[in-house]
Amino acid sequence: GIEEAINSGMPTIFTFKVKMYGVKRFWPDDKIGTWRFNHTVKYDSLLEEYTVTLQESGEIIKTKDFNEMKKLMSTVSDMNISPMPKLVAGKSYRIKVKAELDPVKLPFHLDYLMFFVKLWDFETEWFDHGFERN
Repeated sequence: GIEEAINSGMPTIFTFKVKMYGVKRFWPDDKIGTWRFNHTVKYDSLLEEYTVTLQESGEIIKTKDFNEMKKLMSTVSDMNISPMPKLVAGKSYRIKVKAELDPVKLPFHLDYLMFFVKLWDFETEWFDHGFERN
């Protein structure tokens, strides 16, 4: 259903959630910070072109390739963390990333008639990556 809705011209938004933790042995990890940003796609059926907006970098990319659009929507390759937390050399950290599809907003009359339908209830598991500050 997601692909059909995108190709119908409905703007689609993925919200990425990022959390960073300082790793502690035998104690709960310290949350250092949280960040959020969106990837938005809108299809123009007249031009047969996808416009993808990457909020974390400010880029707006146009493509006619469906697979490229999917890759842009699902991949985070350059993210600035601001304000950057102070990381201590030699300490271990974890960064967790999760993506959620924002719910579809139906026009009022359809929303009223289809109140029982929850469209596109989609989210990924947390991706967890450990690293050490050098």
